[in-house]
Amino acid sequence: MTRKNFFVAIELPQPISDRAWEVHRQLANIDSQIKTLKSPPHITLLPPFPWETEDLPKLQASLRAFAASQPPLAIALDGFSGFKPKVVYIKVVENPYLEQLYRDLLAHLEADLDLAPKSLSKKATAPPHPSPSEVPNVAATKKNQPRPILPHITLAKRLNQPRYRKLMDTLKEQSFQFEFTATHITLFIYKENCWKVSEWFPLACD
Repeated sequence: MTRKNFFVAIELPQPISDRAWEVHRQLANIDSQIKTLKSPPHITLLPPFPWETEDLPKLQASLRAFAASQPPLAIALDGFSGFKPKVVYIKVVENPYLEQLYRDLLAHLEADLDLAPKSLSKKATAPPHPSPSEVPNVAATKKNQPRPILPHITLAKRLNQPRYRKLMDTLKEQSFQFEFTATHITLFIYKENCWKVSEWFPLACD
């Protein structure tokens, strides 16, 4: 059997996605060590996990059923921040409906497919890309309490303190304010050295 890596996310629509790529390229021009992102700008819902390709229809069916039970979701983006000193990202405005979608998806996949990615049970540091939408320091989280999450859109990663500071100084005078309605969730597959769309799953109509 063949295993591939997958993750689930909300993609940014155009022209918001184009603007995010523009900012990423701007940062890469300032810092030549920044590598081109291997996936489109997105908000991670389920971080990378291995799955047997022969069982892909089962995963797709589960995600399709979940998405069909969820309404479209209004999302707002507002500026830049980071996980010091490793990651620079676009901020997602706090949204209880997005947080609930995240938790409901994890619960659904665990119940339906016994899928509980190991990365969710580990203490997160500055997350890699594509990153789980979680606060990087969860040491204070009490046992059996829901883990706090911090949805975000990664622009640059694997930085150090001087590089992080330089990039944040570059962004402090810039604006990134957009609103959009998420109408689907996306399953990505890793192949040919990058993340590609495997399938889109429409959210239920109002």
